[in-house]
Amino acid sequence: MTTSLFQVLMGLNIDGVINFVHGSGAPTSASTVGSIYLDNTNGIVYVYNATGDSGNPGWIPVASESYVQSQITQALSTQLTWRPPVEVVDTTLTTVPVGTANQTITVDSTIISNNQRVLFAALTTDPNVYIYDETTGLFTQDVAVQAGDTVYVITSGTQYTYSEQSVSWVLSNLTTVDELQYIRNFIGKLASGATTPNYLSTDVVTQGANIVDAVSSLDAAFGPETTDTLTYTIATGSVRANIASLDVALHNISTSSNSLTGYSTFTATTTGTSTVETISNVTSGIVKWMVMIVDSTVNATTSMEVMALVTDGTSLTYTTYGQLNTNNVIPGLEVTVAYSGTNVLLQVTSDDIVTVVYNTTSMIIG
Repeated sequence: MTTSLFQVLMGLNIDGVINFVHGSGAPTSASTVGSIYLDNTNGIVYVYNATGDSGNPGWIPVASESYVQSQITQALSTQLTWRPPVEVVDTTLTTVPVGTANQTITVDSTIISNNQRVLFAALTTDPNVYIYDETTGLFTQDVAVQAGDTVYVITSGTQYTYSEQSVSWVLSNLTTVDELQYIRNFIGKLASGATTPNYLSTDVVTQGANIVDAVSSLDAAFGPETTDTLTYTIATGSVRANIASLDVALHNISTSSNSLTGYSTFTATTTGTSTVETISNVTSGIVKWMVMIVDSTVNATTSMEVMALVTDGTSLTYTTYGQLNTNNVIPGLEVTVAYSGTNVLLQVTSDDIVTVVYNTTSMIIG
């Protein structure tokens, strides 16, 4: 007795929901979820599900051993192909640069010598790796580029891969590249390659010096902290704060007996005693002024020299001498020096409102 197979025309349907069908080639017609399709040409079985390969309802192949192997083979055919590393990548030039025979050439701040490789990623035609011939001064294109070709860039520590989709060289290790850019911005190295720092001010540091040398120069210029007893500055104070203290304390005076040029003018607002000048933080020393008092009410002028001496930080003695008067006498005029705390006060007393022109000619502070 000869047996025969049970034949079904077109396919099977279960409960009017799930279909078992076949055909030549991959399925293209929509079906119901759970349906099965057999491709007569290669034996691949497809199942119709709710997601499909693209995220929409559709047919997906059942993962048989042969299907998995074919997918692995396809993936390996498009894997990264590592080519020899390049010295630098240039992403701006649209044509290949030409050097001078028997000389090196600089590309993106990197000196390129004989047989060194450069990736010109932005060329209008044939963006690829080029090899420099120092004898002729010309670049020669390396092997033709293919999708997946990847090169390591020595100067930047990055890698570029040729993308078939964008038909261009793209960064393929973005995490590393982003971090490198953050570091560049932090230290001020904006260009890739063997660049040197470009300082905006070079009063102390040397232009182009590395950061270690520059910081060392600044430290040497500031000098060490002092443990000496200081009169106007603070050992632990900032530079700006101490300069400000010196400016207030020294003002227009000198720490020697040398004469100073220039003078100051003080105009009293009322009669009686007015403080013309205050010199702070004097615990011992000598202060000397030249003073001229003008009283426009009575058309009188008086000039004199004044000297004050502080010896023990608690008391002061002074004298006025060389007094000259012109025209009339200023009523109630008296020039004195007072000592308040550690402050030396030059004061003028008058029955009229006067103007005082004075010059602190010298100061010796102990």
